[in-house]
Amino acid sequence: MIVELRKFKARHGGQAAWFNYPDLELEQGQCVVLMGKTGCGKTTLLNALFQYSFPGEVDYEKAEILGVDWRDRGKNSYGLVSYMPQYAQSGLNPSLTVGEQIDLVRRCCFHPVENPYAYFEELGLKKDITERYPFEISGGMKQRVALLLGFIKKPALFVLDEPSSALDYITLVKTVNFLKRRKEESCAILMVSHHSGFAAGIADKVKVLREG
Repeated sequence: MIVELRKFKARHGGQAAWFNYPDLELEQGQCVVLMGKTGCGKTTLLNALFQYSFPGEVDYEKAEILGVDWRDRGKNSYGLVSYMPQYAQSGLNPSLTVGEQIDLVRRCCFHPVENPYAYFEELGLKKDITERYPFEISGGMKQRVALLLGFIKKPALFVLDEPSSALDYITLVKTVNFLKRRKEESCAILMVSHHSGFAAGIADKVKVLREG
């Protein structure tokens, strides 16, 4: 089991109300998509699970990530987890070219993919963007570069918060197909999305959250 949650709930510091979440199981090679209206607690769940210093509290009967209890998650699980937050494209370093950022991430990984540039065609990216800076490419291209950076270390679990933002229809299809292939390579995906078509194209399970 990659992720297993039982009676998990979270709240931000200083707030009385808790977000209560449905039980969740995510196995190797599966994708679970979290959906729901803005404010229902989707991103809060991801932050509570994957931020080292979540500014609030959590309570649970069982919460394991890659077989490790949530409170011990930093010991041996996080090297196998990639997290792509909302607006991840805004986190690209403006002083480095796309190619320099790809090479930097590869050097920081223990077992990176052998040739990250082989994924360019799948993502609809052209090789010449490696020589460009983030401000020289579109928002959709930056989003796909951020997606690629998340997969360079070959994670067992990839967590994505709204990866379909800033993407047109054709690029959306390429992104869905890219994620499907990573599932076939046994990567587990936990994703937040408002896009029902995107979710239908990739999800094995959909959890619809309601506020509280």
